[in-house]
Amino acid sequence: MSILTGKLLLWFPLVYIYSITLAQPDFVFNRCENAENYTINSTYKTNLDATLSALPTANSGLGFFNFSAGEGNNTVNSIALCRGDVEPQLCSNCVNDAIVKLRKLCPNQKEAFGIYVECLLKYSNNTLLVYPQKDRFIQFNPEITTDINGFNGALRPLMDELRGRAAAGGPLLKFATGNKTGPGFIRIYGLVQCSPYLTEQQCSDCLEEEVTRIGVHDNGKVGGKIVLPTCNFRFETYSFFNQTSPATPPPPAGKKKSTTRTVIIVIVVVTIIAVITIASLGVFMRLRKKNKRTPLPLVQMIECNGYMAPEYAMHGQFSVKSDVFSFGVLVLEMVTGQKNQFFRNGENIEDLLGFAWESWKNGTGLDMIDPTLKTRPDSMRNIIKSIHIGPEKPLLQEYSSSTGSSFGKPNISKARPRSAQMSINDVSTSEIIPR
Repeated sequence: MSILTGKLLLWFPLVYIYSITLAQPDFVFNRCENAENYTINSTYKTNLDATLSALPTANSGLGFFNFSAGEGNNTVNSIALCRGDVEPQLCSNCVNDAIVKLRKLCPNQKEAFGIYVECLLKYSNNTLLVYPQKDRFIQFNPEITTDINGFNGALRPLMDELRGRAAAGGPLLKFATGNKTGPGFIRIYGLVQCSPYLTEQQCSDCLEEEVTRIGVHDNGKVGGKIVLPTCNFRFETYSFFNQTSPATPPPPAGKKKSTTRTVIIVIVVVTIIAVITIASLGVFMRLRKKNKRTPLPLVQMIECNGYMAPEYAMHGQFSVKSDVFSFGVLVLEMVTGQKNQFFRNGENIEDLLGFAWESWKNGTGLDMIDPTLKTRPDSMRNIIKSIHIGPEKPLLQEYSSSTGSSFGKPNISKARPRSAQMSINDVSTSEIIPR
């Protein structure tokens, strides 16, 4: 059953692709390599199905797709490249169309290559991320210019400029478009692109080799294209590409770029911190002015009195230390498992802060810890440290002095803290005694 389910899941993406690409256009060019074939039930076919199912999801972000599956002689490699000015949805549709169309045209060939206007697709049992590759499609317009030398004299500088810009692109996109005035004030439009896995030098060499074929193949024709899996170019006397610039890829990794990126991040972080600090000071000053004029309403005092610093609850004095008290109360609540209110402790009725201080002062700090937390002996030391926050900070001291508790202000001694050795689940632990 699990095998059947796996096969159904494997085939579902292909069924989906077929369903959305019923009206696939014809390729501009396609080739089925007949040197090696596969059989219908072979491992290679299974890997090919898996590869082409996953390929549409393997977009680098700017229209280059690369996915492989299998191993050894049954390895299937695939790549797809959308033209750099094509919108993402059109790119995705083009790749899906190409997958379905190429499988129909090359039903049992291990290697196939197909070209649409907006994208190309190739799969093979051989490595594809290599340079050079000799799969080449050449197409030129039948119309011939009346000034061959003048036309080529404008076309070649345009293609050289675009070649340099494309080659200098980042690892996600190597693409450039532009135009130039030719003889008789006609406008020549050009587009060049390389597969982004090529290095800058490889991209430049690939385009240079193909552009030099213009004089050999076109003989003054006013438009044409040469397409390889590694690079391609096209020129026309009309605009054929989107005028809006494609998304700019991130710059190549490097020390200078990394430094710039780090500086930007630091500036942003510092700016955010400054804004938060200024806003906090503004709120603090407004609260301070408000507290001098109007006391906190009685209802609010009752609702949150257990978490207020004593100097604020009793005298309306607010400071940056007030949140320390509130934080300490929350820590004690988590450690003891008790709300900051009166609760029954045996036959006695205790309040949390008074109970915590008495336990700490009497050296019985472990008694206040929630029993469910004592099941982890290795965590006891951290729990004791959490309790230690109270006596270290002016938390319980403020509480004791402000409430007039009988134990009053703690006697702070310079003597070394006492340590009571206790055993929990046969693991020895030290209870830190307040100083």
